[in-house]
Amino acid sequence: KLQDYGERWHYVFVFPAETEDAKNADYWTSEMPDASGAWDRIFTQQYNTAQMDFLKPMTRREFHNVVREQLVELLSGPICAFRSHEFRSIDGDEQFLLIALDNPEVIKEVAKEEEFPAMLLTSAYKKYNCPTDLAEGGGMFRAKKYGEHIDGTMHTNHYPGYVRFSEHNQNLLAQWNQEELIRLVRRRMNKFVRLQSLISEGVAKQIFCAHHWQDLSTFRNKLGWNDPYYVLQWPTEELPDCIQVYFGPDIAFFFHWFNAYTRWLLLPAALCIPIWLEEQVSVRNGTEEEKWWLYVCFSILLGLWSTAFLSRYKHNKNLKVLKWGMQNYEEAVAEVRRNFKDKYRDTWAEWLQNAFHWMLCALFMLETVLVTFFVSTWRRKALEEPLGTFFGIENTKARLYGKTAVTVNIKIIDYLWTALSTRLSNMENWRTRGELLNKMSEKLFAVKFVVFYYPFLYTILIKPYVSDDSIQVCFEALSGDLKLFFFTQIFVEVLVLFVYVGRAWLKVFLEIRKTKSKSSNKQYTYLEYQAKCAEYSDIDFICDVELQVMNYGFLVLFGVCLPYVCFICFFVNFPFKRMLAYKLSYIYQRPSPFGAEGIGAGEEMITVLSWLGVVFNAYLVIFVSPLCEHMSFGTKMCYFVAAEHCLLVLKVVIDAALGPKSMAQRRIEEHQDRVIERILQENSKTEKTGHLKVRTLSQRSLQSTNIGDATMMTCPSFRGFSCGSF
Repeated sequence: KLQDYGERWHYVFVFPAETEDAKNADYWTSEMPDASGAWDRIFTQQYNTAQMDFLKPMTRREFHNVVREQLVELLSGPICAFRSHEFRSIDGDEQFLLIALDNPEVIKEVAKEEEFPAMLLTSAYKKYNCPTDLAEGGGMFRAKKYGEHIDGTMHTNHYPGYVRFSEHNQNLLAQWNQEELIRLVRRRMNKFVRLQSLISEGVAKQIFCAHHWQDLSTFRNKLGWNDPYYVLQWPTEELPDCIQVYFGPDIAFFFHWFNAYTRWLLLPAALCIPIWLEEQVSVRNGTEEEKWWLYVCFSILLGLWSTAFLSRYKHNKNLKVLKWGMQNYEEAVAEVRRNFKDKYRDTWAEWLQNAFHWMLCALFMLETVLVTFFVSTWRRKALEEPLGTFFGIENTKARLYGKTAVTVNIKIIDYLWTALSTRLSNMENWRTRGELLNKMSEKLFAVKFVVFYYPFLYTILIKPYVSDDSIQVCFEALSGDLKLFFFTQIFVEVLVLFVYVGRAWLKVFLEIRKTKSKSSNKQYTYLEYQAKCAEYSDIDFICDVELQVMNYGFLVLFGVCLPYVCFICFFVNFPFKRMLAYKLSYIYQRPSPFGAEGIGAGEEMITVLSWLGVVFNAYLVIFVSPLCEHMSFGTKMCYFVAAEHCLLVLKVVIDAALGPKSMAQRRIEEHQDRVIERILQENSKTEKTGHLKVRTLSQRSLQSTNIGDATMMTCPSFRGFSCGSF
């Protein structure tokens, strides 16, 4: 049972605290090495803030205290004016600093200083009509209501524009939601403090965004999004709007793609049922050729389905970009990474660094090729000598152990490469977080593509021509290998989730037991529980996205081998989405929200897999099916090239017919281009002085609120508030 006081906080700093332990006392009394250098690495000293002279050596206790005091002064003083509160953890070994940006006047001043974008009110359009995705022509739009967001604002299909906040247009702008305020707080803090340096220098243990229990309860009770028991919730197009309000655009775009993918899976899931019945139930006594004619039809429909799905997804994704104000985010709005060095760009050192990373990619790919060749050779020798052994393993078990070895190799190499590649990518000189994630995804996908798919592609593309096995035997082996891997993949993901749950609750249990042994009556708070949860890092986000991308690849590449996989994927996606939502809400710390224009490089990967799926399915139909077994290899190749080209041309035609933009998007953009400038101009004419005067923040006395054994100190407002200067 956790204690929650209902306070809304945006960021939480967790500092180590001095205790009575002897080893702990030795640490705090030891000398702080390079105190001056550590101070410069932590504080940017912009606008002459955080000036400090280190005239004599300092102990770690003195250094930690002066850094915390300076940090509190920056964050709650006139430079930022955030609301703050400090308290000790239940066992006294951690000091918590909580900050929030909730004063309306401070929000406006910080937004003005940071030139933060804001959404126009629908009422600001007045005679021009606020655009929606239901256009009736002639500048007329039809509005639709979907209920309320978790913050109580109306959820509609309006698409108001976004402009930079200023004194002159603030009367036209809507209030920022909580995820936007978190992004504003982070942007303001980054001007004066290097948050990652606080952790690397040992001053802070953790810095994370705070979950709000009431918002999560609204998600669960009203929307059912993070309720693990509400499994069969239909993935609507509007649900990601509510996710965006709390988690931010990057997480929301991932769930938007996941929802679209699940909805569109209904069609191939339904189409695969007759094929499955033909194979398993024998509804009718058909020949092998008749069964393969079903496969041919299914492969064609799967190729066309992937084309229509991707085109429609991109249309809807572009509408979300407009609705969430993410147009040109990477170029105009995205924050520059702290360790980015412009002088290092386009140098030989940078080129060699990136080349080394790609060289490691090639080595990991080669490992998978060699392991696959080894397993295949072992299987072939086992068939030739069924009574023999291989390193003490009976050859009769070679098929089972071979499949297991391939699956284990995939999991091990995937884990090792993810850990190594992400670390190397973080050391590279990418300008923005979005650019970093895209480059990280490209290298991860390059290796994952070979690691995940090559063992199966080898079985059907190469093995029939380098061994004595017929292509039909290889096809059966491929189906068996895919079954084992597919179900192992699902089991591992569920197991990992339970491991994270158990680890978080074990940490909480141990701290509560330690406190009870000291006869303490303190209650464990929800914020302390969050500090024990794992961080949902960029690496976790990339892995979740790429997991679904790779699953999509299995479907479009091998859907003909195991048609019922479409049916299984469709139904597995429902509980899997619930598990993802549950772990983001209750198992992990709140992800720090970031802007985005989609799922980044994941869209390119999905497109590549869709094109490869068409080529591979054409190969299966021509070379594997009994429909063409009487043909020579040359004739088969001619039919394959013709069929593959026809399907690719058909994909291009469908893609071109649907176009890069939907009609709804074009109408919204045209309307915004026509009216936003007029709205701003007409508003400026109504201002008598040409600008708004910011009200002076009145001096308030310190307000205190008891929270358990701690005292909540609400920082005072400051007269003559001026962001960016003293």
